[in-house]
Amino acid sequence: MAPLLHFSEEAYRNILESLPTGVYVVDRERRIAFWSDGCERITGYRRHQAIGRSCGDNLLMHCDEQHDDLCEAACPLLDTMRDGHPRDSDAFSPTQ
Repeated sequence: MAPLLHFSEEAYRNILESLPTGVYVVDRERRIAFWSDGCERITGYRRHQAIGRSCGDNLLMHCDEQHDDLCEAACPLLDTMRDGHPRDSDAFSPTQ
């Protein structure tokens, strides 16, 4: 088995910024720790408006296809943080 590669924080940041989509990272308390240029482009929220806020503050107002608030009803991120199982979820913003 090949050893894991260890990158600097700056290298990870550059990798995430190079992705053609929006990426945000939260800490264990669900506070936004990283907000990519893609997130700014998609949401209109600037990095300084997002970093440090809890994703539970409902900044993005994620909802499911029935328009049920995912942060209130069934947050897939929180569920994964609790049990460690990956999840796929279709999440929408009320403006979509």
